[in-house]
Amino acid sequence: MSQRLTLVRHGESTWNSARRVQGQNDEAVLSDLGREQAGRAAQQLPDDLDAAVASDLRRTVETAAVLLAGRSLALRLDEGFRERHYGVLEEGPLDAVTPELMGVRDGVVVDPFAHPEGGESLDVFLRRVGEAVERVRASGAEHTLVVTHGGTVRMIRAYCAGLSLPGLTWDPVGNATVWTVELP
Repeated sequence: MSQRLTLVRHGESTWNSARRVQGQNDEAVLSDLGREQAGRAAQQLPDDLDAAVASDLRRTVETAAVLLAGRSLALRLDEGFRERHYGVLEEGPLDAVTPELMGVRDGVVVDPFAHPEGGESLDVFLRRVGEAVERVRASGAEHTLVVTHGGTVRMIRAYCAGLSLPGLTWDPVGNATVWTVELP
């Protein structure tokens, strides 16, 4: 049986618009634009979804509520699909996230072990997200909606494609964008 994931990044949050580091902080909520973005993304979802899972953070749960309106799918929350933990940088300005702390320079992963104090490296992040993907696989659902975060979308795509982190292209992932991947 082939299994697919349709991935949706949450809509714009109040912290996205304020250019603050969110990570796993759960204070941000969707902005008005974020709710509109989620509504547009809902129109792009395929009809054959048979399961739905989301990060347990408020901005993804709010997005999932919009995406699932009118569908008879129960939402399961899984903290494994949370955004990367940015440690001491969370709540601060986005400009404080430097390539040395992020492990990404010019759109390419250069150091999978770099991390801010108290935060996750890309290596740890990928393993956590891979474990969450394996829980979806074990559920037996054929086509699962996963509502998550930009960094997590990148990690799911890398995990499903079997890509290693060094040299991985760090593609842009816009708010409320929709991606589909096959589970290997």
